[in-house]
Amino acid sequence: MRALAIPLVLVGFLGWTQFSSYTYVCKFLNQCEPAPTVVETPLLGLNENGKMALEGFDQFSFKENESKPDLSDNNKKFLDEVVAYMKANPDYKLRLTGNYLPGEKNKDLFNNMGESRAAAIRDLLVAKGISADRFDLKGNQLAAGASLDQPVSFDAIIPAPKEEGKEEIEYATAKQTFDDMVYYFDFGKADFNPDEPFKRYKEQVTAYLKDEANKGKKIQVIGHTDNIGSDAANMKLGASRAAVVKKFLTTDGVPANKVSSSSKGESQPAGPNDTEEQRQLNRRVNVKIQ
Repeated sequence: MRALAIPLVLVGFLGWTQFSSYTYVCKFLNQCEPAPTVVETPLLGLNENGKMALEGFDQFSFKENESKPDLSDNNKKFLDEVVAYMKANPDYKLRLTGNYLPGEKNKDLFNNMGESRAAAIRDLLVAKGISADRFDLKGNQLAAGASLDQPVSFDAIIPAPKEEGKEEIEYATAKQTFDDMVYYFDFGKADFNPDEPFKRYKEQVTAYLKDEANKGKKIQVIGHTDNIGSDAANMKLGASRAAVVKKFLTTDGVPANKVSSSSKGESQPAGPNDTEEQRQLNRRVNVKIQ
């Protein structure tokens, strides 16, 4: 009987040691808590009617209160893929929905920071050859406490089949362009040569304003320039650009009393003026519905 006593004492001592170690490490040092759950940010893609036409790309990155993205090489690759997709589907439009946090301050002309972020992405795609009238910009405010892990979403807008023999002008599908129709000008020029999308826009916005439900709506035409030249010269150039677009819209189209024009000169650029490509995006007129 005595021979068994020593092993039992040893077992008891080892058990006490393990219990003491557990108590010290876990209870006092708090080092036995389960590892926090890591929530991975979903990858970016382009949604086409419920399925992903493009997928597996990194989300864009925006600083708080900033509308311009910090582009990675993967982001640039995604933009190139979007351009290829838009060119392969010329009848499609693209809805860009920008998210923003409560309290973020918007410094642009848009309704909120979300729309500004969507517009910044649109401008990058326009610079790559996609017409500005093929975009629908939306802003979405996130809930309090949310994080900006998914700042912009991409959704294809697929046109409904046309009804045979229907000639009536439809403006409903063009409403996405009313908030910010853009025309880009050459350096130092106010020559306006509307393309077919802009001519179509004129027809659609004219029909829209004739609708009794929209009788209180008006059009604002705002001219902008790059930063080359004096402030006074750029204000004058912006006014000239706005004036020619207003004239086009009101000639056998929108009633003149429904359209106002103004110039911001170089004071409200769409982006930096560091390169020629960036300056080209600032030589523009924005047409907005109010």
